[in-house]
Amino acid sequence: MRKPKDQLAQLTEHFRDLHRLMLADHASPEALFSDYLATGLRAFSMSTGLLVCLEDDTATIIDCLPANTQLQPNDQILIADTPLEPLVSAQATMAVPDAGRNALRFTLSSPEAKALLVAPIWTEGRLYGAICFTDTQPRDTPFPEGDTELIELMAKALGRNIERNHLEERRRQAMQMVRENMELFESAFQHAAIGMALVSPTGRWLRVNQSLCDIVGYSTAELLETDFQTITYPDDLQKDLDLLTEALDGKRDTYRIEKRYIRKDESLVWVQLNVSVVRDRSGSPRYLLSQIQDITTQKEAINALNQRGNELEAANRHLQDIAMTDPLTLVRNRRAFDVELERLVAEATASNGHLSLLLVDVDHFKAYNDALGHPAGDAALKAVSNALLGGARAKDVVARYGGEEFAIILPHTDAEACRHVAERLRRNIENISALPSAITASIGSATQNPHRHGDELPPRNLLKRADLALYAAKEAGRNLSLHFDDLDTESSQTTHRQQQAT
Repeated sequence: MRKPKDQLAQLTEHFRDLHRLMLADHASPEALFSDYLATGLRAFSMSTGLLVCLEDDTATIIDCLPANTQLQPNDQILIADTPLEPLVSAQATMAVPDAGRNALRFTLSSPEAKALLVAPIWTEGRLYGAICFTDTQPRDTPFPEGDTELIELMAKALGRNIERNHLEERRRQAMQMVRENMELFESAFQHAAIGMALVSPTGRWLRVNQSLCDIVGYSTAELLETDFQTITYPDDLQKDLDLLTEALDGKRDTYRIEKRYIRKDESLVWVQLNVSVVRDRSGSPRYLLSQIQDITTQKEAINALNQRGNELEAANRHLQDIAMTDPLTLVRNRRAFDVELERLVAEATASNGHLSLLLVDVDHFKAYNDALGHPAGDAALKAVSNALLGGARAKDVVARYGGEEFAIILPHTDAEACRHVAERLRRNIENISALPSAITASIGSATQNPHRHGDELPPRNLLKRADLALYAAKEAGRNLSLHFDDLDTESSQTTHRQQQAT
């Protein structure tokens, strides 16, 4: 047991030891810990010194003096088996001069500890561990106040050192991670299969990789002397600048665009551009990270596919036109006429509009054909179709109805206008001069009148009326145009039925 010292001299010695500890330049944390324990053993005249880390229900030995004790660094002890349990509960310095019959012991140490001086070590606001000194001999008197103050100061200084070591280790790990991330980024940046670039908010190239240089045909040095605006195709520039402005204004963090660059050889290359804004802590844009992928091949393939699609569409339209066109006269055929008549009758009915129909029959065509031959008959039918097309409006539908008979649908045409058109077409046919023999035609017409009650006609009824008018024109001597409204309907229908019967 140590002899009492003068209290002032003892405090002076304690603070000298603490001052030396705090100023000493230790080569490692281990050397620091050993120095603290050795100083404590001398200052407190104790036989064993321990530095432990406390976690959950386990105490891990960080350092131990003397080194020949049974406790070694990294040994783990259950806190419940040690005198540290009260410290964990109270989280305050413990000073036990004489344990009496309740001898203190660590499970792995021998002999039993009779005296104990221990203080908690705090780091980053939590209980980290403890510095502990024990002795196999009890004390006759309580530990001096200076001893408890010294061990608390030592614990506080150790906590700061441990905290600083932890912060340094985390800083080192963070720096290592930064270096590794930078190396990964640098490797990815330089060796990426697509173009990569760092671009200033003004558009200047800050860094570019080789893939980008290959895409645009410029060297790294050439690109770094210019900006992206210079090599962007003018038609694509404004859209890119608009998106960039939104990104710099904080309205978006990224954007994607397909655009064209002008290569050094003045050829164009299509790229898909992905841009991300990198900001500083204040939120201001630092630079743009751009990823540029050459999509020229894809664009050419899409354009070729679109062109092929357009060609197929045009071919389909052509086939459809062929299917709906009379091959001799090149006007609509009977199938096309039926489709158009159905559609236009429905439209006229829905809109309460007028719709007129003409049936044109070449007079005595069989005799003409027999006398002059089939080629002459074909030429005559072509001449008639041209005369009809020449006298019809663009919106009118001219069709070969069958044999020498033609049909014309006149949208938005009332009965009076229908009569004028029919007469004009009759004269056009009568005046055909480029044939070996003159020909004429008879025309019957009918009109769907929305203002006449019960006149909403299905196509077959409109056709029937026009056919009755055509028959009446033939009966009246041919080379004549007659409208259904001008007929004695009952007489005409009776005569038509008699004719059909014979």
